[in-house]
Amino acid sequence: SAAAAPKPKETCDSRGINSKQRKEGGCVDQNGWQVRVVNDSSRLHLDDITVRVVDVAVVDSLRDIADDPVRPDGRFVNVKLEVSNTTNAPLDVSSSIFVLTAAGTENEPDTDALLGDQLAGETIGPDLSSTGSVVFDVSSKAANAITTDANLIVFQPSDTGAPDEPEKPVGFVRLYTRAKAESPDSAPSGTGTSPDAVGDQTGTPLADEGAYTQQEAIQSPTGRINCAILRNSQNTNRVECTTNEDPTASGETTWWRLDESGAVVRFRQTVFQGEAEEMPYGETYYFYGGVSKLHGDDSALRCTMRQTGITCKNAEHGFRLATGTHETF
Repeated sequence: SAAAAPKPKETCDSRGINSKQRKEGGCVDQNGWQVRVVNDSSRLHLDDITVRVVDVAVVDSLRDIADDPVRPDGRFVNVKLEVSNTTNAPLDVSSSIFVLTAAGTENEPDTDALLGDQLAGETIGPDLSSTGSVVFDVSSKAANAITTDANLIVFQPSDTGAPDEPEKPVGFVRLYTRAKAESPDSAPSGTGTSPDAVGDQTGTPLADEGAYTQQEAIQSPTGRINCAILRNSQNTNRVECTTNEDPTASGETTWWRLDESGAVVRFRQTVFQGEAEEMPYGETYYFYGGVSKLHGDDSALRCTMRQTGITCKNAEHGFRLATGTHETF
């Protein structure tokens, strides 16, 4: 109908809501759909639900509800989401309302990868939220494009017209606005970093003024947390930690890196090999050139080991890491 025809000022391109200008907001896309577009750091507000991207990981295996390994045909993209019901009645939310587009492909959730926290037929009460994972089995090409050319499409649970002719606004979350993992050239000597790792970054990245070399290594009393301490020729320090969980076939695990500048980056590399000093619970180590690591102040890059995990931070930013969980700040 004439009423459905978008006015020029309402189109996504005319409003700068596209991959080039990356503005957020509502518009009419090339299919004639009413869409609401946000970057991955923003909450997506639809009529029925609000969606927030908590984490995105590209992995080669997952563990199901029986703790058995599950392998993809290609690679898994595990998207962890917080979904909030903004209606005044219980709402059934399943993974089928999500579609992942990447590198020109459209991917529906993999219902065979049954995880303990998977969003599958969740009933969310009014004004309540649920956090869970939506898993996609995608090609290597699509996996490599997660940080460069990927969107999470969200259809509203009560929209009977979705996905062919949605009657309600459709949400788009730009996953490619996530910070990229650092280059393999900046990885510690003797390790291999996956070029298609997904990164979460806080603060301003530190310029890599020369290659970093490992100075020492520390680990928790249980041996479950391992950290490498690195320094470059400018005496700039960084710390990298892992819990050695869910290694890939090539031995890669998820690591968290903190620079003195405040950059927190998640990436994948091979497990640290070598002797590590056991770091006692309750101890704080300070890392900066020429100073005893047992003494320092809040301006230094530092890590504190506790039974609940390790916390590494500089003046403002950092990460907390424990078996099965992580947090950046």
